[in-house]
Amino acid sequence: MKILRASLLFPIFLACLGVWAVKPFPKDPVERAKALERYKKGLALYAKGQKLHRESKYDEANATYEQSMVFFQDGPKPDVANSFNSLGNAYLTEKPKIALWYYGRALAIRQADHGQNHETVASSYNKVGMACMRMEEYDRALAYFEGALRIFKRVIAKKDSGHFGAGHSHLATAYAAKKDFPKAVHHYEAALEIFVRVFSEKHPNVARAQRDLGFALIESGNKARGMELLQQAKATFTATEGAGYIETKELVEKMDKLK
Repeated sequence: MKILRASLLFPIFLACLGVWAVKPFPKDPVERAKALERYKKGLALYAKGQKLHRESKYDEANATYEQSMVFFQDGPKPDVANSFNSLGNAYLTEKPKIALWYYGRALAIRQADHGQNHETVASSYNKVGMACMRMEEYDRALAYFEGALRIFKRVIAKKDSGHFGAGHSHLATAYAAKKDFPKAVHHYEAALEIFVRVFSEKHPNVARAQRDLGFALIESGNKARGMELLQQAKATFTATEGAGYIETKELVEKMDKLK
């Protein structure tokens, strides 16, 4: 599979916006019949792409999904963007540049379908940010995480949302990777406050925020407060997931090394 350089990727995506905009089926009987025939071909190709995807034939699945998009000019279409995200997930750990390509493709489709201010677009921003983190392009990741959080805050009316907490957690992780621990602490604190309000104190997401804030505090020089947060995280993980839970055991091992 030919992968474009990351620096060239998003201008191309932006140029593609509008290409896949979906229209209602035509009212004219002849044109409607033609549109329905195209639509059936698109669905068949999409189903073929999913089969190839399940067989881990990712290049072939990618090509087939792209072929299916040509036929989805009218009427609703399957969530092809989600399929591209799934392809990206398969590459994220070992080949993040390829994952970035797939996540970017999903982002372009969602922007064309929904406009800029939509939750799925914000989620795609986060996906792109995670690929940038894997590539150690932390400033670029920060830009996408910030963009995602701004969109979520525009489109979610309620005061607190798990999306807001996750957004601050993403930003904190990027700042921690840059060794900017004061900013990491700030965003982990914001994430923890939001998660407590959204989920109550006994929830795994609260435990993760306590854990991550604890380690950031230790890195910033406040070991006493950091260890206190890690103890809280351990108690929360144990209460919600159990002492044998992998994140509980990993935390305990790390805490033992810090003593």
